[in-house]
Amino acid sequence: MVIEVIFVAMCLLVSQAKGLQCITCTNVGGSCSGDSQQCPAGADSCASATAATVAGGSTAEVNVKSCAPSAQCINGSLNLGSVRVTQSTLCCNTDNCNTGSPPAPVVGTVNGRQCFTCESADCSSRIQCAGDEDRCLSATVSAAGQSSTIKGCVTQSMCSGGASQSLGSVSAEVTCCKGNLCNSAWRATHSVLFLLWPLGSVLLFH
Repeated sequence: MVIEVIFVAMCLLVSQAKGLQCITCTNVGGSCSGDSQQCPAGADSCASATAATVAGGSTAEVNVKSCAPSAQCINGSLNLGSVRVTQSTLCCNTDNCNTGSPPAPVVGTVNGRQCFTCESADCSSRIQCAGDEDRCLSATVSAAGQSSTIKGCVTQSMCSGGASQSLGSVSAEVTCCKGNLCNSAWRATHSVLFLLWPLGSVLLFH
C-alpha cells in the first residue's frame, strides 16, 4: 500500500512539473484551431484573444490562441483617430481549455477624455476617447528597419506590459499617462499606417 501511495504521489509531481498545455493557433477572419503546445515557465494560462482593427470603414479580425501569463489576459481598445484596435481575451488554467473565441469588444460612447493623435507627421490633432479608453498613449514602434511615433487613447490594461515591449522583430517603447492631452504633441518621423498591425500584435500578447 505504501508503494502505491508513493507511486501516486510521484505521478502527481510529474504531472505538476509537466506544466500547462494550451491550443496554439492564429487565424485572420475567424476562430482558429491548432495543436496543443507545452507552455513555458511563467505562462500560467491558456488564452484565446480576438483583436479587431477598424480603419477606413473596414474591419479585420484575428483570433490568437496561445499560452500566456495571466497578466496578459486583457480587454480594451486602442484609438488612433483614423484607426481603432480592440481586443477581447478569455483565459483559463486547465489543459487545452482555450477552445472558444471571444467576440471583439464593443466600444462605448465618448467619455470626455481627449488625447493627441498623429496624422502623417503631425501629432497635434486631438481625438475624443470612448468607452474604457482612460489613458493617453505615446509609442515609438520599430519594424522592418523603420520607426514611427503613434499617439492616441488606450485602455489602461493595455499599458500594463511596461515601457519596452517586443514581438519578434517588432519592438515598441510605450508610455501611457492619465489626464486630458497628457501625451504632448510633437512631430513624428514616418507615416504610422505600416506599423499599425505590428503594434496590435505587440499589444495582443506583449
